[in-house]
Amino acid sequence: TCRKAGCRHCPFNHANVRSDHLAGRIQQPAFLHVGARERSVEGAASAGDSGVVVLFWSSGKDSFLTLRALVRAGREVVLLTTFDAASRVIANQEVHVSQVERQARHLDVSLVGVPLHPGVEYVDRLRAGLGVVRGRREVAALAFGDLHLEHIRAWRE
Repeated sequence: TCRKAGCRHCPFNHANVRSDHLAGRIQQPAFLHVGARERSVEGAASAGDSGVVVLFWSSGKDSFLTLRALVRAGREVVLLTTFDAASRVIANQEVHVSQVERQARHLDVSLVGVPLHPGVEYVDRLRAGLGVVRGRREVAALAFGDLHLEHIRAWRE
């Protein structure tokens, strides 16, 4: 039975946690906001779906400029952000995940939150987050808005 508490090993993708509590409670990757385009798709990826671009979102200006460029190019975008599971803070930007959720709501772009836990491989958490997106849509590409940082670029390539 779901306690609606955002349990760490939730088998229900946190579907029963109230949307205004998601950012503060989820322990597994889940949608924190579903944008209008995603709501219109209704369910899993369909035949002929050209897929979405998953933009790794840090909340900073480089992420926003990348989003703007993708939208102007006619691409459908889903944001993905990682944050510390205990503090709920996004690394590098030092922003609470609830701020990013507000950004996504304001922009009306879907957002997947991926809590990071000590001792759990980062890549495994990213795979789980991408799996959440794939549960709704085909993923056409991954995008990053901070590749001017040489050490991050090298790791991602």
